[in-house]
Amino acid sequence: MIGIDIGSKFIKVCQMDVRGDEVRDIYSVVRELKERKGSVSRAAKETSLKKILEKGRFTSREAVFSVGSQEAIIRTTEFPMMPEPELKNSIKFNAEKYIYTDLGGMDMDICIMSKSENKQHVLVAAVPGNVVDEKMEIVQNAGCYAESADIDTIALINCFRRFNKSSKEDEKNVVLVNIGHKVSGVAVLNENGLCFAKNVGYGGSGITAEIAKMFDIDERRAEKLKKAPKMWVKAGLNIKSVLRRSTPDLIENLHRSIEYCRSNNLLDSVDRVYLTGGGAMVEGITEIIGGILGIDTVLWNPLKNLKTDMDKSNGPLLGVVIGLALREYV
Repeated sequence: MIGIDIGSKFIKVCQMDVRGDEVRDIYSVVRELKERKGSVSRAAKETSLKKILEKGRFTSREAVFSVGSQEAIIRTTEFPMMPEPELKNSIKFNAEKYIYTDLGGMDMDICIMSKSENKQHVLVAAVPGNVVDEKMEIVQNAGCYAESADIDTIALINCFRRFNKSSKEDEKNVVLVNIGHKVSGVAVLNENGLCFAKNVGYGGSGITAEIAKMFDIDERRAEKLKKAPKMWVKAGLNIKSVLRRSTPDLIENLHRSIEYCRSNNLLDSVDRVYLTGGGAMVEGITEIIGGILGIDTVLWNPLKNLKTDMDKSNGPLLGVVIGLALREYV
């Protein structure tokens, strides 16, 4: 099975060979999508995916694809003990009571995370049906059989829990932040699993827009400058100033997510914040976020501890797609 992650900036495809705890082989392709008038067309996504599949050494056409939009809903809540079919119906018909939103037009799934004598801790994930349908059609039109879909944050968590090798032996509570092009996924994890997750309308494009505004240049040139740290001094770019002005919404959401978990006794403190995704690769962002939150913050690269001939420099882009490809082994 292959994992397919179609984002707003990049499209990524991954295939793995896992035997027990050993990763025998991992192969992935990343292709940047070309924007026109600030967005990427559906046709462009299909064409890019077809080219990746035709030119790459992928042996499977069965695929699991990611769904991640700002409209995606991820909630954890407690329910009385009941059979899973009954539980799903209860959530669907009492959504506003349990997860504070209407699920009309949404595709929903649940995962029972833990059970006690009289209650169960349940993860509820819901995505607009039209978002799922569009991604599925892109995958199928590119020549794949779309076996299933997964929320990108959940796929990322699967990858993180499988491949993160912390240097802190007593690390229990962490925040995992996937900074995409336009949307960031935030997940708070304790030693028992997921406590809280949400999507935030912030991404690397916000940093690009701030640079474009500062120098009065178009965003294409600003994006190139953002990715060229060696040019910053010569161009007069103070990246710390740019990051301080462009990240307040993300940092405020991180703070609120942590406080929510604290107030609900899901954790008492956070040991480390892990940043990943394309936006997390901007030099200096870990120091800015960690300094403001007062929490040790690092860039997480899922390829760092894997034996592979792949170029590991793009590793932070691959967390979601590796998590998707892992699905058949979990």
